[in-house]
Amino acid sequence: MSRNGPFALVKGGLLIAVLVALLAPLTSLAYADSGGLIQINPVSANVYVKSQSVTVDISDQLATTKVEQVFMNESSSDVEVVYLFPVPEKAAISDFAMWVDGKKLEAQILNQQQARTIYEGIVRSKRDPALLEYAGQGVIKASIYPISPRSEKQIQFQYRQVLPVTNGLANFTYPLSIGKFNSRPVQNLAVTINLSSKNGLKAIYSPSHTVAINRKSTNAATISFEQRSVVLDRDFNLYYSAAEGDFGLNFLTYKDIGAPDENPYFMLLVSPKFAEQNQTTEVVAKDVILVLDNSGSMEGEKITQGRQALLRVLDGLGQQDRFNVIVFNSTVFGFAEGLQTMDRRDAARTYVNGIRTEGGTDINTALQTALNQAQTGHQANRPQTIIFLTDGQPTSGITGIDQILANTQKSISSDVRLFTFGVGFDVNTTLLDTLASQNRGTADYVKPSEDVEAKVSELYSRISRPVLTNLAVEFSGLTTEDFYPQPLPDLFLGSQLVLTGRFKSRSGTTLPTTTTATLKGFVNGKSVSVDYPDLKLESDDSSRSFIPRLWAGRKVGYLLTQIKTNSNTAGQRELVDQVTKLALKYGIVTPYTSFLVKEDQPIVSSPPIPGQPLPPGFPIPTPSAIALGGAEYQKAAATSVASAANAAPQSGASAVSNSSQANDLANGNVVPAAPTAAAAARVVGGSGTPTSQEVASSGSIKYVENKTFILRSGIWTDTSWSGTGEIVKIPFNSDDYYKLLGDKPQWGKYFSVGDKVLVVLEGKVYQVVEASATASGTPSTSGTTVVPQTTLSTIAVTPSTTRVTVAGGPITIDTGTPGSNFTGTAGSSSPTTTTIGKASDSSGASWGLFALAGLVIIGGIGAGVFIFKRRPG
Repeated sequence: MSRNGPFALVKGGLLIAVLVALLAPLTSLAYADSGGLIQINPVSANVYVKSQSVTVDISDQLATTKVEQVFMNESSSDVEVVYLFPVPEKAAISDFAMWVDGKKLEAQILNQQQARTIYEGIVRSKRDPALLEYAGQGVIKASIYPISPRSEKQIQFQYRQVLPVTNGLANFTYPLSIGKFNSRPVQNLAVTINLSSKNGLKAIYSPSHTVAINRKSTNAATISFEQRSVVLDRDFNLYYSAAEGDFGLNFLTYKDIGAPDENPYFMLLVSPKFAEQNQTTEVVAKDVILVLDNSGSMEGEKITQGRQALLRVLDGLGQQDRFNVIVFNSTVFGFAEGLQTMDRRDAARTYVNGIRTEGGTDINTALQTALNQAQTGHQANRPQTIIFLTDGQPTSGITGIDQILANTQKSISSDVRLFTFGVGFDVNTTLLDTLASQNRGTADYVKPSEDVEAKVSELYSRISRPVLTNLAVEFSGLTTEDFYPQPLPDLFLGSQLVLTGRFKSRSGTTLPTTTTATLKGFVNGKSVSVDYPDLKLESDDSSRSFIPRLWAGRKVGYLLTQIKTNSNTAGQRELVDQVTKLALKYGIVTPYTSFLVKEDQPIVSSPPIPGQPLPPGFPIPTPSAIALGGAEYQKAAATSVASAANAAPQSGASAVSNSSQANDLANGNVVPAAPTAAAAARVVGGSGTPTSQEVASSGSIKYVENKTFILRSGIWTDTSWSGTGEIVKIPFNSDDYYKLLGDKPQWGKYFSVGDKVLVVLEGKVYQVVEASATASGTPSTSGTTVVPQTTLSTIAVTPSTTRVTVAGGPITIDTGTPGSNFTGTAGSSSPTTTTIGKASDSSGASWGLFALAGLVIIGGIGAGVFIFKRRPG
């Protein structure tokens, strides 16, 4: 049974052994019965968590976490739960208490070594390494009995901890990913954080979950999120700061010490001071021009919602703002000839209420009219916003997309921000995406089931109060590269800028240990420059390992937009190549890539997927190019994808969905989730962006901090592996396996991916193999030559045809079956293999446990692991 079965930590069907290593730390787990056997049936004792509620009170750096969980026992007898809750990494837990049905329960807080003994014991007995993810952390352990048949039991516990702070940024983590061991999704999950700081709050940011942030005052905020029927597969992570001054700036870096040649990543948070009742922060005066399509296709609900959206924006304007309303169909007309002051707002409302539909769609003239009015009324460093809303493609006047874009770039000034909305599916996504991306705006799409007014109002609520425009950020002694979003947007009241990028040393030497960040911009025409000195550049803190994937997701989104707007075949091919490499390395679904490559499918001298025709114009690579996964094959695949991208539909449901996905990635503040097979299939098939449920987890992709693992030939393979270098083999469940983890407990999270893993750590390649495959200490020498499965990604060439790109050369990887290992060469040389350790013989210990009685099963709940059993009799 796989880890996705009813009880994730029980594998292989009927298991009948729990090793002594488990019983030592958990003596209360089993009850002796000299005449009985341990009979383990993962179906008969059905216990799971029905709901979980987490409330956290954070005052400055002191966090008090209160947890309520409801167990459901659907079994026919009493069940005891031994509850294991992993202590958050680096947390100093104090004042722990647990209650069951209102009665205080005794519980223990075990240190890292004690916890590791428990986790290792479970792994040894169940032959499932999943819990090694927590081998470097402490654990809270408690026994709960009884949970009556077919009944619920509520537990409550709380603990306190002092949160770590770096560069003024505090970090709170709550371990939710243990919920992936649960027998079923949690029906209700609610997390609420009441945050306060006597010095005021600036940045509030979660890279792991999309949260609602309610800033109650300068010093207090509530952060929350709720989910239903959810598989808990990632920890909740929150950052916040209490920086002083009008603009808070916080800074985190991440450098993977296992990849010394890679430039470090950084994340910068910039937050304006919270303004209570808009009285303490100077808001920039602005111009807003609303452009609404009233062609015949907008008839009905769309034009009604469009009118309401315009009215909402007019109501939100400030007293120092100026505005105008432009309406277009085959002709262009408007409320006034130029920008108007706020004393004309009531008259504008009357005008908007009278808008009706007729005619065609002259997008070019509508844009030129808005841009001319902006230019005529332009004032230096006064931001000008154009909100452009249409439900169709250009049918009147100039209709060529390239010409419309060229005309716009000639007429627009650097102070104009252009935000576009496409209503329905009959819009040109290339036009709308490009207009927004080239002019410091965003493109959004209103699908037929969505509300135009809600979408436009949501946007305007974010951009209505600019406080710093024309932003720039500089670092002393450092040069940034590949930063996103690009270009930098304005900073708005009540929001924050999340900037990601990479550093390289100006001199090409070692990066400095500290830097000074300088934030520059304009407030109502006045230049502003603020220094933030002595920011530390720290390296491999695992709590920041989300930064590379956040950066990669944003870069992929940016590149996807560039692919659409680049008509040069060579340039497009290069962009597609970058997207596919990033998608593979970081496990990101795009409209052009997925990970639906069948396991154990060798790539031979035939089309990439046997039985499927090559697309028109696809260069047929030579057998040697395919066998070696060489540059010729890569070039052929990239060329075909570039051609497909150039010919891809620019309108329709698929085009809108792909654009929405690209925009979400480019502007996202949450780390992209791993796709499920269903989600990837839908994207490859051109039917749209995967849902949040679909991207919750994947059977073939796993994330562990900054690494991505893809299941290939039964081996969880690190995508950063180049296919070369000596491979150090380690038999799973051997004494040396645990000794290595004892020496390097931080590696447990990588080995926890599975019992067959290939991972690059500190410059070496480690492969965990089946104990039986190399128990003698002698590596297998027979094998089959294939291309490296670790470098496969499926590329959608047409909605019904997929192709496979390959990077790197043949490799040697151990499948764990003697005599049938994959062997070969990468480039001009073969990786060598070294086996360390000898598989431990646990049969004696296993059979010795038959004298124990009671039903023992290991499962998982929302934020903790539980081990439950049925008492005898």
